[in-house]
Amino acid sequence: MNKPITDTQFDEAIKRALVIPEPDPAAFARMRSSVERAAGNSHSIGRRHPAGWAWVFAASLILVVQAAVLAIGPQKAAAAFQRLMSFVPGIGVVEQSGTLRILAEPVSQTREGITVKVSNALLTGSETQIRYGWLGVPRSAYPQEEANPGCLEQPWLRLADGTRIDLQSPVPPAVDEAALVLPCISGTLPGAVPEDWELVLRFIPAPPDYQVLPVVEEPTPLPTPIVSETSGQDTPAAVSPASRAEMTVTHSIAVDDGYILAGKISMPSEKEEFVQSGMLRLFDAQGREIFFSAPREPVDPGTRVDWIVQIQDGGVTFPLRITTSGQALERLDPAASARLTVDVGQNPQPGQEWLINQELQIGGYCFTLKRLSALADGYEITLDMGPDLASVSAEIENTQPVGGGGGGGLEGTYKLSMVYETPPVGELSLLFTRPVRKSGAVTVETTWAPAQPRDASPLAASSEACLTDQSLAGVPSLPPQMRGAMFLSQNQPVGVAAFSLEGVRLGVVPDVYKAGLAPDGKRLAVNTPSGLRLIETAGFSVSEVGGSFGNDLRWSPDGQWIASLWADGQPGLYVTSAGGGPARLLSDLGYEQIAGWSPDSQQVYFAIPGADQGGFVLRSASRGDGTITDVLTLDDSSLKFTAATVSPDGKWVAYRGFDNTSLYLKSLDGGSARLVLPKLGQATNGLVWSTNGRWLGLSIMTDANPQGEVFLLDPQTCEMYALGGASGPGGAIQGLIVQ
Repeated sequence: MNKPITDTQFDEAIKRALVIPEPDPAAFARMRSSVERAAGNSHSIGRRHPAGWAWVFAASLILVVQAAVLAIGPQKAAAAFQRLMSFVPGIGVVEQSGTLRILAEPVSQTREGITVKVSNALLTGSETQIRYGWLGVPRSAYPQEEANPGCLEQPWLRLADGTRIDLQSPVPPAVDEAALVLPCISGTLPGAVPEDWELVLRFIPAPPDYQVLPVVEEPTPLPTPIVSETSGQDTPAAVSPASRAEMTVTHSIAVDDGYILAGKISMPSEKEEFVQSGMLRLFDAQGREIFFSAPREPVDPGTRVDWIVQIQDGGVTFPLRITTSGQALERLDPAASARLTVDVGQNPQPGQEWLINQELQIGGYCFTLKRLSALADGYEITLDMGPDLASVSAEIENTQPVGGGGGGGLEGTYKLSMVYETPPVGELSLLFTRPVRKSGAVTVETTWAPAQPRDASPLAASSEACLTDQSLAGVPSLPPQMRGAMFLSQNQPVGVAAFSLEGVRLGVVPDVYKAGLAPDGKRLAVNTPSGLRLIETAGFSVSEVGGSFGNDLRWSPDGQWIASLWADGQPGLYVTSAGGGPARLLSDLGYEQIAGWSPDSQQVYFAIPGADQGGFVLRSASRGDGTITDVLTLDDSSLKFTAATVSPDGKWVAYRGFDNTSLYLKSLDGGSARLVLPKLGQATNGLVWSTNGRWLGLSIMTDANPQGEVFLLDPQTCEMYALGGASGPGGAIQGLIVQ
């Protein structure tokens, strides 16, 4: 059940509710709440950032922040910002005042298999920022109902004399030790996991070489927006009053390998709003697209910003051109209204619908009330907003809902729900107010260049990367002497299709999204409602095995076992005999990501979110007795889906980087991770080792092929080939045979 929405909150919600998501599932991932409720997560104590260090996405990768101007006023706020704001890697934007102090060493505590870890801290004269997180909290520890938020008690600091320090307050300069007190792990059910955590922290002065970077407030440009309103024709249409959007870069930070940029998109009137629907894109002076990620650290400059990106500047020619698209919205007469009465009787049932299809007029524009539907605890209204309107608000007169919501509108259909403790019955008077007009598709752009560009060569970021110019255009096609097959998950139609490496279609397994390729390359395993199905890759003959199997099937090297996620409708990591039979639970966290097997078929590798900003943790589970061991940290890994895959010889693990596209390789013996490929597209949506263990197959989502262009890469020699290119078969790669 949702909380009531106030008028002010509703206006702010218009922008969020009406955004059209990009088809790219990795783009615009926002907010951390869903991941927090399913995994270990990280938080900060100190200034209230819109998102924690680890979950600044967006998706894929833009952070959208709504913040107020500081209470001291805009002019004084700007001056204070220039004087005090700095950026500290690993912490974020801070108010630099007084002597800086840091955490003496990371501190962790483990109870009943759950670890709480404090990894970083920064204390200034005006604030305290502490980075902490947890590892190993099972999905079952979180409530399943939206109405139950779980534990909401906030952590705090306790000094040696018992003094309690509020989260927003600085620690006194003379205090060099304090206990972080966590009454509970945020969002968990009472008693589900250990509570009342205390971790003693020591603080020391920051060393002279402690990195503190300036945050530059960019000059405000002249009000000459670069904007066009498209009308489906080749030439731009006239710009309407509600489409005068202006895009600006407001702040910049020069970091070791590039820049963090923050900006906003403004409208000239408070009645107007810009709703971003397209992807943010960056191009350098040569027209080459520059791929970006969101910064790991929270970047909250204290004033409103609409987008934040981080780029590497190796090989970039400035100035940058930054562009996106969206809709311009305009709030119409707040006194405008429309009414309609609907009789639902005295005993409406959940799921019951009243088809109305009545055209109404509000503020001089028409919309259609299509139907009213009964919910278990209220009603849902479905509207067709027509060509001019984006949204309206709705209420049942003389009633008081306890919650509700709405969404859609930009493409016509808009839905509004109202939730009640006791839903009203009989004749319902529906009142529609606060119309919002959409004013057409808008493209906005701006340019930016650093005042003094750094001397950054293409190899500055990583001299070991196989490609350093952020381009896939130069990857050669497959040599004719190479043979094999690849198995791709495709959306239209849904299925896993087999292709030769040259792109010739060999067959398809319909109505499945994932398939596991046997180590000998002769069989595919897929899950069906009736159990395991095995498909011969030579002739695509099918045999039914049965048994309890879930998603993401992974064969053991000896071909005798299959690991999977979920079984019998229950989350977790399971292992089952390839010949069928009951599934055995190895890990019950409920958010595991399978990474493969050990060469002796005794250990199953899987990844889970870590407790600090280092990345996901790779674990192993014994097939025999279920013993779980932490193997290593996947440095700089994606915080959404790592796609981690262990090589058949058990020596290497490959995985997606923090930006969801770059590729890393790390030895299972430890050591540092190696950046193999930089960010080269929207997202990497498939990553597998070939059956012979030499090659990596990866699919990268691009503008030319949003299902994924497929490539072959030898990570040791950097030999790389395009399998069909942008015009060839696309999809998330599921299996690879190279002969």
